[in-house]
Amino acid sequence: MFEHRLFQELEVEVVATPKGRYYKIHDGSLLPSVTTVLGRMINKSGLVEWRKRVGYAEADRITSVAGRRGSIIHDAVEKLVLNEPVPELVFAEQAMFQGVRPILEKNIGTVFGVEMPLYSKSLWAAGRTDLLAEWSGVPSVIDYKTTRFEKKEENILSYFLQSATYAFMASSIYGISFHQVVIVMIPIHEKPVIFVKDVKEYFEEVVDLFLKHRLTFEDHGSASWFRFGKKSPDLENTPAKSSSGATSPKDDFSR
Repeated sequence: MFEHRLFQELEVEVVATPKGRYYKIHDGSLLPSVTTVLGRMINKSGLVEWRKRVGYAEADRITSVAGRRGSIIHDAVEKLVLNEPVPELVFAEQAMFQGVRPILEKNIGTVFGVEMPLYSKSLWAAGRTDLLAEWSGVPSVIDYKTTRFEKKEENILSYFLQSATYAFMASSIYGISFHQVVIVMIPIHEKPVIFVKDVKEYFEEVVDLFLKHRLTFEDHGSASWFRFGKKSPDLENTPAKSSSGATSPKDDFSR
């Protein structure tokens, strides 16, 4: 059984636009999703070449199957972490889940949130992270990635940037420093691979990338809005507590 100290969730609305997925937050601001930003800013030539090589129809089929498998594994892991009954799995999904389950049970400590919406008006982005929890005792952003084959660390920079962005957002909202990002890679026919990184490794790259994105795509004028500089985006003040004792988000942590 996992210990829970669940944070109060932010209220956001997902909005599909011709430009990609956006999130509408409490003050009406419409923020692009983190994955939309990364999709625009990170070189995807390798993916394009792969689609050409295998053929577009086959690439679409593989992507569709991978998407369904990923949803099944994510749902099973979510149920596990929430101490709920895990649905019956079959074939590859069963093997993948049973392979990763003991790793999660060994390393995950207190759970702060599952599928948590997050945003930052300073980074001008929003998203939803798989898990906020302690990993080996350290508050972490944990992301599950299902894959056909094990991927090398040098080929998954976008995974680290995505999770580091969520770590900055969660730290700023909830007043707990999420020092680590943990990528739980779950291949079909191989053992799970765990990547654990210090968030600080990605701070400057995240700040530069999201600043360039906003100035390039969002057309909000000058960069005067951007207040991070080279400092950590952690909260300066401790957030309020809800009546239940759970940590509550600040109304506007970008002030």
